[in-house]
Amino acid sequence: MNDAHLSLIQQLCTRLAEIDNTPLYVKFAETVKFAVRTGVLHQGDMLPSERELGQQTGVSRITVRKALELLEQEGVIIRSQGYGTQISDKFEYSLKEAKGFSQQVVLLGKKTKHTLGQ
Repeated sequence: MNDAHLSLIQQLCTRLAEIDNTPLYVKFAETVKFAVRTGVLHQGDMLPSERELGQQTGVSRITVRKALELLEQEGVIIRSQGYGTQISDKFEYSLKEAKGFSQQVVLLGKKTKHTLGQ
């Protein structure tokens, strides 16, 4: 396990231990996204296996799988059977967490333009 993985595991354990009403799989996914935003994980980095993540964090493999499914839906990770799970090279995440495409474009310093059908 490399330094990035160790740092991620520490962050996951800390966040998962916090007592609140947030489901564990959501805490897990949020922590992975935070690790990407803060540079702990980089585009193309491989994540440990579901089993390893579950064992290291003390959560069930089902919880890990659900978190990874959420991250995959959001475009944060790419999962390939037989290859593993890696951080997507297309993933960009704003610290302000803009919800829509137009908001993301504005946060990147660009201007949006709305054109009606021609």
